[in-house]
Amino acid sequence: MEIFMQKPFNEGQKADLMRIIDSEKPYLRDNVRRRRIEIALKLELSTHDLDRLSKECYGKPFTDLMYERRVKRAKQILADPRYQEMKISEIAFDCGFGNLCDFNLYFKDLEEISPTEYRAFHMNFRKVMGMSPTEYQTQ
Repeated sequence: MEIFMQKPFNEGQKADLMRIIDSEKPYLRDNVRRRRIEIALKLELSTHDLDRLSKECYGKPFTDLMYERRVKRAKQILADPRYQEMKISEIAFDCGFGNLCDFNLYFKDLEEISPTEYRAFHMNFRKVMGMSPTEYQTQ
């Protein structure tokens, strides 16, 4: 019986993936599956190997990482008083989600509250603390 051993990734591949994620921000563009294929091709990996590399670098498969990054960006916008007039649907689309339903589902799954509730909490917090929009900064 022959056991198949997966080839380990080198530091260059890890650095390339992290550079692509941080500089190109593929999670802000729609169609995660297409981005997954494009990045796998760019790194000369199969999509399966891209998931393995993503798990090694970030602790999760590529697709999960993309949705997590999208929600993280949405949280920054929702908590920022400069964007309080921006519609939730606009934020969803700007963060790479193709529709509002998916955005709400992923957001609530990761944050355990809806985007609307998240925004309201941060706007109320700012009011209670007596902070002006210029004093409020999100991480």
